[in-house]
Amino acid sequence: MQCRSCKKHDCSRLRLDYLKDPTHFCQSIDTAFLEIICKDQSRQNITFEEYHNYYSQVQKNIIFVESNINKYALTDSNVFRSSIMSMHEDIFRNSGQSKLGQFRLDKVFVDDEHHGFEGVDANCIDVELKKLIANIESSIANQQDQYRLARLIGYFLLEFFRIHPFRDGNGRVGRGIAKCIADKNGFSFNLSSNNSEKDYLKIIRKCRKKFKDNQAQDGTLTKEQCNEEFYKFLQGFLIKNSIGEEIPPE
Repeated sequence: MQCRSCKKHDCSRLRLDYLKDPTHFCQSIDTAFLEIICKDQSRQNITFEEYHNYYSQVQKNIIFVESNINKYALTDSNVFRSSIMSMHEDIFRNSGQSKLGQFRLDKVFVDDEHHGFEGVDANCIDVELKKLIANIESSIANQQDQYRLARLIGYFLLEFFRIHPFRDGNGRVGRGIAKCIADKNGFSFNLSSNNSEKDYLKIIRKCRKKFKDNQAQDGTLTKEQCNEEFYKFLQGFLIKNSIGEEIPPE
């Protein structure tokens, strides 16, 4: 049976579980993880039960991370980098995933065949991440305007996604760090439902295509202009905390 995610492999055990109960499977499965199973030969014999345990553990870990968001300091480039690695380790702890908190050492193809691109060379991850942090660190705890904060978070997410420092979990870590940035400015950031995340990916793809098409034509639009729709989308998930909930800057 051909895998519906990558159209190539026969991810047999997981797919057999799908055939037994497709309704339950569709409600519970994480399509991004399915793509990883397809590409990673070592995971192609995973059962639905094993997947469910993985997914449940990750969800519990995310709740822990969000409840302890102040743990992840963003005060300077070295601390920021350590927080990114620490958050990855915390999100996937006890999930069965290997190389927790470690940047990838190999090539990775991001997204699907229609919208995909290759993450930066593994040897350049640290350099690119330092550039990203340097570009935003002075603005992290100084954004009281909701739209300006959405632009800052959007810029971070798009660049982090482009760099793709980890083999898996970049989306979860990126959104976790986005929550940290919002928190430092007295806002909550709640992009949590499945529908919201699907819309989030659609808009990222749309903006990326707009920039690519613009470059191929006259190049009159800047990258920021091409990403405007994404920034406005994120703005809708930023909510100003009440005075009692506001978290002071570090």
